[in-house]
Amino acid sequence: MTPTAAAPTAERAREALAPPRPPDVPRGARRGLWATLRFWARVALETVGARRLSRVLEQRLRGRGVLSSGLEHVPARGPFVLALNHGHAHLTVDLIAAAVLSAEPARTDARLADEVCLVVGRRPPRASPSRWRRLLRATTDRVFRAWEARVLALPALGAEAALAAGLAQLRAFRRVAGARPVLVFPEGVARGAFGDIRPGAGRWLGGLPAPTVPVAVWWSEPERAFRVVVGAPLAWAPRAELRDLQLGLAIAALLPESEAPEWQALLARWRGVHAASGD
Repeated sequence: MTPTAAAPTAERAREALAPPRPPDVPRGARRGLWATLRFWARVALETVGARRLSRVLEQRLRGRGVLSSGLEHVPARGPFVLALNHGHAHLTVDLIAAAVLSAEPARTDARLADEVCLVVGRRPPRASPSRWRRLLRATTDRVFRAWEARVLALPALGAEAALAAGLAQLRAFRRVAGARPVLVFPEGVARGAFGDIRPGAGRWLGGLPAPTVPVAVWWSEPERAFRVVVGAPLAWAPRAELRDLQLGLAIAALLPESEAPEWQALLARWRGVHAASGD
Protein backbone atom coordinates (compact mmCIF):
# COMPACT_ATOMS: atom_id res chain seq x y z
CA MET A 1 0.00 0.00 0.00
CA THR A 2 1.36 3.40 -0.95
CA PRO A 3 1.58 6.25 1.63
CA THR A 4 -1.01 8.27 -0.33
CA ALA A 5 -3.52 5.39 -0.16
CA ALA A 6 -2.89 4.80 3.55
CA ALA A 7 -3.62 8.43 4.51
CA PRO A 8 -7.37 8.38 3.71
CA THR A 9 -7.70 5.00 5.40
CA ALA A 10 -6.07 6.30 8.60
CA GLU A 11 -8.23 9.42 8.47
CA ARG A 12 -11.40 7.33 8.19
CA ALA A 13 -10.27 5.20 11.13
CA ARG A 14 -9.73 8.27 13.31
CA GLU A 15 -13.18 9.60 12.36
CA ALA A 16 -14.78 6.26 13.22
CA LEU A 17 -13.12 6.17 16.65
CA ALA A 18 -13.74 9.83 17.48
CA PRO A 19 -16.64 10.68 19.81
CA PRO A 20 -19.76 11.93 18.04
CA ARG A 21 -19.89 15.67 17.40
CA PRO A 22 -22.76 17.54 18.98
CA PRO A 23 -25.36 18.67 16.47
CA ASP A 24 -25.09 22.23 15.23
CA VAL A 25 -27.68 24.51 16.83
CA PRO A 26 -29.13 27.02 14.35
CA ARG A 27 -28.53 30.65 15.25
CA GLY A 28 -32.28 31.33 15.39
CA ALA A 29 -32.78 28.47 17.87
CA ARG A 30 -29.99 29.84 20.06
CA ARG A 31 -31.60 33.28 20.04
CA GLY A 32 -34.93 31.70 20.97
CA LEU A 33 -33.34 29.79 23.83
CA TRP A 34 -31.69 32.92 25.24
CA ALA A 35 -34.93 34.88 24.88
CA THR A 36 -36.78 32.18 26.83
CA LEU A 37 -34.13 32.14 29.56
CA ARG A 38 -34.23 35.94 29.87
CA PHE A 39 -38.02 35.86 30.09
CA TRP A 40 -38.08 33.31 32.92
CA ALA A 41 -35.29 35.21 34.68
CA ARG A 42 -37.54 38.27 34.59
CA VAL A 43 -40.47 36.23 35.94
CA ALA A 44 -38.27 35.00 38.80
CA LEU A 45 -37.07 38.53 39.60
CA GLU A 46 -40.60 39.93 39.58
CA THR A 47 -41.92 37.02 41.66
CA VAL A 48 -39.56 37.91 44.51
CA GLY A 49 -39.74 41.65 43.83
CA ALA A 50 -42.39 44.18 42.88
CA ARG A 51 -44.40 41.73 40.71
CA ARG A 52 -44.82 44.20 37.85
CA LEU A 53 -46.49 42.28 35.04
CA SER A 54 -45.60 45.02 32.56
CA ARG A 55 -41.89 44.18 32.88
CA VAL A 56 -42.57 40.49 32.28
CA LEU A 57 -44.66 41.15 29.16
CA GLU A 58 -42.22 43.70 27.76
CA GLN A 59 -39.39 41.21 28.21
CA ARG A 60 -41.38 38.59 26.32
CA LEU A 61 -42.02 40.82 23.29
CA ARG A 62 -38.58 42.42 23.13
CA GLY A 63 -37.35 42.64 19.55
CA ARG A 64 -40.66 41.57 17.98
CA GLY A 65 -43.22 43.79 16.31
CA VAL A 66 -46.95 44.13 17.00
CA LEU A 67 -49.44 45.47 14.43
CA SER A 68 -52.78 46.40 15.98
CA SER A 69 -56.17 47.72 14.87
CA GLY A 70 -59.54 48.39 16.46
CA LEU A 71 -58.06 49.97 19.60
CA GLU A 72 -60.95 52.45 19.67
CA HIS A 73 -63.05 49.58 21.07
CA VAL A 74 -60.93 49.31 24.24
CA PRO A 75 -62.72 51.09 27.13
CA ALA A 76 -60.69 54.13 28.19
CA ARG A 77 -61.28 53.46 31.88
CA GLY A 78 -62.95 51.05 34.26
CA PRO A 79 -63.23 47.25 34.25
CA PHE A 80 -63.69 45.17 31.11
CA VAL A 81 -62.91 41.66 29.84
CA LEU A 82 -60.46 40.92 27.01
CA ALA A 83 -61.57 37.61 25.43
CA LEU A 84 -58.71 36.16 23.31
CA ASN A 85 -58.26 33.19 21.02
CA HIS A 86 -55.75 30.80 22.61
CA GLY A 87 -53.63 29.90 19.58
CA HIS A 88 -50.66 27.58 20.10
CA ALA A 89 -49.64 26.65 23.65
CA HIS A 90 -46.04 27.78 23.20
CA LEU A 91 -47.28 31.25 22.16
CA THR A 92 -49.63 31.78 25.12
CA VAL A 93 -47.48 34.37 26.90
CA ASP A 94 -46.66 36.08 23.59
CA LEU A 95 -50.36 36.45 22.74
CA ILE A 96 -51.09 37.89 26.19
CA ALA A 97 -48.20 40.33 25.87
CA ALA A 98 -49.19 41.43 22.36
CA ALA A 99 -52.86 41.98 23.30
CA VAL A 100 -52.23 43.77 26.59
CA LEU A 101 -49.36 46.01 25.47
CA SER A 102 -51.07 47.01 22.22
CA ALA A 103 -54.27 47.96 24.10
CA GLU A 104 -52.44 50.11 26.66
CA PRO A 105 -52.51 53.42 24.70
CA ALA A 106 -56.33 53.38 24.78
CA ARG A 107 -56.42 53.42 28.59
CA THR A 108 -56.41 56.73 30.46
CA ASP A 109 -56.63 55.70 34.12
CA ALA A 110 -53.66 53.31 34.59
CA ARG A 111 -51.19 51.03 32.80
CA LEU A 112 -53.22 48.09 31.56
CA ALA A 113 -50.29 45.69 31.98
CA ASP A 114 -50.04 46.55 35.68
CA GLU A 115 -53.75 46.35 36.49
CA VAL A 116 -55.02 43.47 34.33
CA CYS A 117 -55.81 40.13 35.98
CA LEU A 118 -54.98 37.02 33.95
CA VAL A 119 -57.47 34.15 34.25
CA VAL A 120 -55.89 30.76 33.60
CA GLY A 121 -57.25 27.22 33.70
CA ARG A 122 -55.74 24.59 35.98
CA ARG A 123 -56.39 20.91 35.52
CA PRO A 124 -57.00 18.84 38.66
CA PRO A 125 -53.97 16.78 39.76
CA ARG A 126 -53.72 13.22 38.49
CA ALA A 127 -54.73 10.38 40.77
CA SER A 128 -51.18 8.96 40.87
CA PRO A 129 -48.83 11.71 39.69
CA SER A 130 -45.19 10.97 39.02
CA ARG A 131 -42.48 12.47 41.17
CA TRP A 132 -41.70 14.99 38.44
CA ARG A 133 -45.35 16.05 38.15
CA ARG A 134 -45.62 16.49 41.93
CA LEU A 135 -42.55 18.74 41.89
CA LEU A 136 -43.88 20.72 38.93
CA ARG A 137 -47.28 21.12 40.60
CA ALA A 138 -45.70 22.32 43.84
CA THR A 139 -43.60 24.86 41.93
CA THR A 140 -46.54 26.24 39.94
CA ASP A 141 -48.64 26.40 43.13
CA ARG A 142 -45.98 28.63 44.71
CA VAL A 143 -45.89 30.86 41.64
CA PHE A 144 -49.69 31.19 41.59
CA ARG A 145 -49.71 32.08 45.29
CA ALA A 146 -47.03 34.72 44.73
CA TRP A 147 -49.02 36.25 41.86
CA GLU A 148 -52.50 35.68 43.31
CA ALA A 149 -53.37 39.38 42.97
CA ARG A 150 -52.65 39.25 39.23
CA VAL A 151 -53.36 35.65 38.18
CA LEU A 152 -56.61 33.85 38.97
CA ALA A 153 -56.52 30.06 38.48
CA LEU A 154 -59.87 28.45 37.68
CA PRO A 155 -60.57 24.72 37.36
CA ALA A 156 -60.07 23.63 33.72
CA LEU A 157 -63.30 21.65 33.65
CA GLY A 158 -66.70 21.83 32.00
CA ALA A 159 -69.12 24.51 33.18
CA GLU A 160 -71.06 22.32 35.62
CA ALA A 161 -67.96 20.63 37.02
CA ALA A 162 -66.25 24.00 37.39
CA LEU A 163 -69.19 25.31 39.37
CA ALA A 164 -69.01 22.32 41.69
CA ALA A 165 -65.22 22.21 42.08
CA GLY A 166 -64.32 25.88 41.98
CA LEU A 167 -67.29 27.97 43.10
CA ALA A 168 -65.06 30.11 45.32
CA GLN A 169 -62.70 30.86 42.42
CA LEU A 170 -65.60 31.69 40.11
CA ARG A 171 -67.01 34.09 42.69
CA ALA A 172 -63.55 35.64 42.96
CA PHE A 173 -63.52 35.98 39.16
CA ARG A 174 -66.83 37.86 39.28
CA ARG A 175 -65.53 40.20 41.98
CA VAL A 176 -62.31 40.88 40.06
CA ALA A 177 -64.14 41.45 36.76
CA GLY A 178 -66.29 44.09 38.43
CA ALA A 179 -63.27 46.01 39.68
CA ARG A 180 -60.45 45.76 37.12
CA PRO A 181 -59.61 44.61 33.58
CA VAL A 182 -59.50 40.84 33.08
CA LEU A 183 -58.01 38.71 30.29
CA VAL A 184 -59.48 35.28 29.52
CA PHE A 185 -59.13 32.52 26.91
CA PRO A 186 -62.74 31.34 26.35
CA GLU A 187 -61.58 28.15 24.60
CA GLY A 188 -59.91 27.00 27.81
CA VAL A 189 -57.38 24.89 25.85
CA ALA A 190 -54.71 25.83 23.31
CA ARG A 191 -55.42 24.01 20.03
CA GLY A 192 -53.56 26.09 17.47
CA ALA A 193 -56.45 27.08 15.22
CA PHE A 194 -59.42 28.70 16.98
CA GLY A 195 -61.71 25.98 18.32
CA ASP A 196 -64.88 25.50 20.32
CA ILE A 197 -65.73 27.86 23.14
CA ARG A 198 -65.61 26.19 26.53
CA PRO A 199 -69.23 25.32 27.44
CA GLY A 200 -70.71 28.03 29.64
CA ALA A 201 -67.98 30.64 28.98
CA GLY A 202 -70.23 32.99 27.02
CA ARG A 203 -73.10 32.59 29.47
CA TRP A 204 -70.75 33.38 32.36
CA LEU A 205 -69.07 36.38 30.72
CA GLY A 206 -72.45 37.74 29.65
CA GLY A 207 -73.51 37.90 33.28
CA LEU A 208 -70.49 39.89 34.47
CA PRO A 209 -70.79 43.57 35.45
CA ALA A 210 -68.28 44.61 32.77
CA PRO A 211 -68.21 44.70 28.95
CA THR A 212 -66.57 41.83 27.07
CA VAL A 213 -64.26 42.88 24.22
CA PRO A 214 -63.36 40.14 21.66
CA VAL A 215 -59.73 40.12 20.54
CA ALA A 216 -57.93 38.10 17.86
CA VAL A 217 -54.15 37.65 18.08
CA TRP A 218 -51.90 35.63 15.79
CA TRP A 219 -48.37 35.54 14.44
CA SER A 220 -48.12 36.85 10.87
CA GLU A 221 -45.14 35.25 9.17
CA PRO A 222 -45.14 37.56 6.10
CA GLU A 223 -45.03 40.62 8.35
CA ARG A 224 -42.82 38.99 10.98
CA ALA A 225 -45.03 40.47 13.67
CA PHE A 226 -47.98 39.69 15.90
CA ARG A 227 -51.33 40.93 14.62
CA VAL A 228 -53.87 42.17 17.17
CA VAL A 229 -57.44 42.97 16.08
CA VAL A 230 -59.88 44.31 18.67
CA GLY A 231 -63.62 44.02 18.07
CA ALA A 232 -66.53 46.03 19.43
CA PRO A 233 -67.78 45.14 22.93
CA LEU A 234 -70.40 42.41 22.73
CA ALA A 235 -74.09 43.27 22.95
CA TRP A 236 -75.10 39.96 24.50
CA ALA A 237 -78.05 37.99 23.14
CA PRO A 238 -81.10 37.97 25.44
CA ARG A 239 -81.06 34.15 25.36
CA ALA A 240 -78.16 33.03 27.53
CA GLU A 241 -77.87 29.65 25.74
CA LEU A 242 -76.76 31.48 22.57
CA ARG A 243 -73.91 33.38 24.18
CA ASP A 244 -71.20 30.72 23.74
CA LEU A 245 -71.87 30.75 19.99
CA GLN A 246 -72.05 34.54 19.96
CA LEU A 247 -68.68 34.83 21.67
CA GLY A 248 -67.05 32.33 19.32
CA LEU A 249 -68.39 34.07 16.22
CA ALA A 250 -67.21 37.46 17.48
CA ILE A 251 -63.61 36.22 17.89
CA ALA A 252 -63.59 34.08 14.73
CA ALA A 253 -64.77 37.04 12.63
CA LEU A 254 -61.59 38.92 13.57
CA LEU A 255 -59.23 36.08 12.60
CA PRO A 256 -57.99 35.14 9.11
CA GLU A 257 -59.64 32.01 7.69
CA SER A 258 -56.47 29.97 8.23
CA GLU A 259 -56.62 30.65 11.98
CA ALA A 260 -60.29 29.69 12.37
CA PRO A 261 -61.15 27.07 9.70
CA GLU A 262 -63.77 25.31 11.84
CA TRP A 263 -65.79 28.52 12.14
CA GLN A 264 -66.02 29.47 8.46
CA ALA A 265 -69.32 27.71 7.73
CA LEU A 266 -70.98 29.25 10.80
CA LEU A 267 -69.55 32.67 9.95
CA ALA A 268 -70.94 32.46 6.41
CA ARG A 269 -74.42 31.61 7.73
CA TRP A 270 -74.21 34.33 10.38
CA ARG A 271 -73.15 36.97 7.84
CA GLY A 272 -75.86 35.83 5.46
CA VAL A 273 -78.55 36.22 8.11
CA HIS A 274 -77.31 39.69 9.06
CA ALA A 275 -77.08 40.75 5.41
CA ALA A 276 -80.66 39.58 4.78
CA SER A 277 -81.93 41.46 7.83
CA GLY A 278 -80.04 44.62 6.86
CA ASP A 279 -78.01 44.78 10.11
